[in-house]
Amino acid sequence: MDYELWGWLGLLLIHGSRIPQIIHMLRRRQAGGLSLSGTLAIQLGLLSYLVYAVLQHDRVFIVSNIIGLALQGWVLVLNYIWRSGHIIEELS
Repeated sequence: MDYELWGWLGLLLIHGSRIPQIIHMLRRRQAGGLSLSGTLAIQLGLLSYLVYAVLQHDRVFIVSNIIGLALQGWVLVLNYIWRSGHIIEELS
């Protein structure tokens, strides 16, 4: 059995689970209940993992962390915008 397949499956499950949260935030136009500092910490952790994955030449881990940074980046930006009172009307 190809062990890398388990990595790709994990990538799909973990990052796929983030998409409903982003859709929910966009529809409700709020980030209530999400910690801005916690969201930032996750983003920095993903960045650290990405550096490690690049140094290890682990392609599943590299792709996973790039996707994670992009999705978590959306959450971070939306969290910041809606917590600070800025609303983007174009997202409606």
